[in-house]
Amino acid sequence: MMFFAPKRQTPVLSPARLNAVLLFFTVGLLLIGGRLGFIQWVQSERWSDRATQQQERVISMRSTRGSIYDRNGRLLAMSTDTPSIYAIPAQIDHPKQTARALAPLLGLSETSLVKKLKGNSQFRWIKRHVTPQMEEAVRNARLTGIDIQWEQKRFYPKSDSLAQILGMTGIDDNGLEGLERAYHDTLQGSNERWVIEKDATGKPLFPRDFQYRRAPHGDDLHLSIDEVIQHIAERELNSAIKNTRARGGVVIVMDPVTGEILAMAVKSSEAGKGASHARKWQRNRAITDIYEPGSTFKIVSAASALEEGVVSPGELIDCEQGTYKVAGTVIHDHDSIAMGVIPFSEVVAQSSNVGMVKVMQRLKKETFFARIRAFGFGKRRGVDLLGESPGLLRDLPRWSDRSLASIAIGQEIGVTPLQMITGAAVIANGGWLVTPHLVLDPPAPAVKRVAYTWGLSQEKVSSTGSVVKYPKHRVISTKTAETMVGILQEATSDTATGSQARIAGFSVAGKTGTAQKTNPDTGRYYQDRFVSSFIGFAPARSPEIAILVAIDEPEGDGYGGKVAAPVFSAIGSEVLRHLNIVPDLDEYGVPKI
Repeated sequence: MMFFAPKRQTPVLSPARLNAVLLFFTVGLLLIGGRLGFIQWVQSERWSDRATQQQERVISMRSTRGSIYDRNGRLLAMSTDTPSIYAIPAQIDHPKQTARALAPLLGLSETSLVKKLKGNSQFRWIKRHVTPQMEEAVRNARLTGIDIQWEQKRFYPKSDSLAQILGMTGIDDNGLEGLERAYHDTLQGSNERWVIEKDATGKPLFPRDFQYRRAPHGDDLHLSIDEVIQHIAERELNSAIKNTRARGGVVIVMDPVTGEILAMAVKSSEAGKGASHARKWQRNRAITDIYEPGSTFKIVSAASALEEGVVSPGELIDCEQGTYKVAGTVIHDHDSIAMGVIPFSEVVAQSSNVGMVKVMQRLKKETFFARIRAFGFGKRRGVDLLGESPGLLRDLPRWSDRSLASIAIGQEIGVTPLQMITGAAVIANGGWLVTPHLVLDPPAPAVKRVAYTWGLSQEKVSSTGSVVKYPKHRVISTKTAETMVGILQEATSDTATGSQARIAGFSVAGKTGTAQKTNPDTGRYYQDRFVSSFIGFAPARSPEIAILVAIDEPEGDGYGGKVAAPVFSAIGSEVLRHLNIVPDLDEYGVPKI
C-alpha cells in the first residue's frame, strides 16, 4: 500500500497585498534613487572634496624670505632654517605618557601639553623655533605622534643695530615693523604647493620623477645705509647720551644731493628701565616724533628772507640789545649775545632771535607759510618707512599775531628730525628738495656722482654704469643757496655758536639749535628741559654728507653748540675719512686751490 503526502498549496497573495508590496519596493527604490541623485548632483562637490582629502596630500613649500644688505653688500638681515616641534594627536594613544616624556625636553608644562596632545587633529604646534639641543633631544626620544618641522626664522647679524630701520618679523615670518613690514611683499616672495597621492595608510606616494624644490626666493633689499657709518653714528650718539645724562637722541647722516640715508640712529637712556620705557623708544623717533626745532629752523627763515629779497647778507640789523616786543609779548636773545647793530649774516651766525624776527616781519605771513611748505614741512617727506609723521604746521587762519615771529625762530612748529635734515639739504645741494630714501633702486649701489655741478646736477652713476636720477624740485635759487652756505660757514667760525662743529681739513656749514620743551600740563615752556641740536654739511661748497644731531634733555649746559655740535664733528670726521673724501682745507684752515 502506498501513501502519498498531500500537496502543499502555494499561498496566493491577494491583489491588495501584492499592490502594497509593489508600492513598498517602488517607494524604496525611488528614495534610494533620489538619495543617489542628490549625492550625485547636489552634493557631488562635497563628496569629491572629501575623497580628494583622503587620497591626496598638499605639501606647502614656503619661499625663503629675501635678505637685506647695506650699500656695500654687508648682510643686515637673513632667514635661517630653524626646527619647530609639532604633534599629530590622532596618532597618540597615551597623551599623558607622551606629555610626561616631552615636557622636560621643551621646558613646557605637562598639563598644557596633555591638552594639546588629546583629540583627533592631524596637526598641532607644540613649540616653534626651538634650539638645536631641544631638536636633538626630541628626535632621540622617538615619541609616536611627535615630529619636527623646519621653518624659516629671521636673523639680524648686527643685533640691535639698525633696529628701528629694519624692524622685525613675527613667528610666521610676516613683517611687523620697519622695512620688514614696508617691503613685506617684496621680501616674502611667493609660496608654492605640491599635491601628491596618499596610500590607504595615509603615507605619501611620491612619483618616481618627483623632485623637491624650494619655492622661489623672495627679493633682496639693498639699502642706502652704510653699516660702518651707522656704527659710527650709534657709537657717538650713545657716548653723548651717557656724558650728558640725556633721555635719548637721534642722528641722521644723509647724502644731501640724492637723499640717500647713510645712517639713522635712534637711542634712549631709558630703554633698559622697564617695558613701558622700552616701548616708547622702539618706534623710529627720527620719523614719528615731532619737536620744536628752535634756532636750526632759522636756516629756513633766513633762506626765505634772502629768496624774497627783503634782506641782504651785509645789511645791518638792530638786535635791540636782546629784547624786542611782539604782539604784547617780549622776545629775548640768550644771555650771551645781547647785541646791538650787526650784519644779517651775523644775526644767523650768532643766532639772534631778535634780529631774525625783525627781518621776518618784512614778509607777509602768506609768503612765509608758502616758503615753509616748499621746504617740505607740514607734510610727509615720503621716506620708504611706515609711520612717518607730517609734523605740525598750523593753517594760516589759525596763526596768531605772534605766530610769524615765533615760527621764524623755530617755535609754534613741530618737525621730525627727517624733515629738518631734508630741509637743510636744500641749502647744501644748491636749492633742491629731494626725497629721503633707504632702499636703492636699482639695487646696484651708487658709487660716484656724475661730473657734479653744484646746484645743477643731481645724478649718480651706478656700479653697472647706468645713470641714476632722483626726484627733486627747486625750492630756492642757486644764488640764495650759495649765499646761505657762506652764512652757515660763518656760523661755525671761532666766535660763532657752532664753532665746536668744525672738522679738521674740511669746511663746515651748519646751525645750532637749543629749543625749550613744552610742559604738556601747563602749555608753558620748561626752563630746564631742552632739545639740543646741530645740523650741518661738509665739505661746505661740495657737500658729501649732511648730519643732524638732536639730543633730548641733556643735563647741565644744554646749548646745541656745546652738546650737539661736538657730536657732529666727531661723526663727520670719521665718515669723511671712511668715504675717502679729499680735504678741502690746508693745515692752516685755508681753502685749497
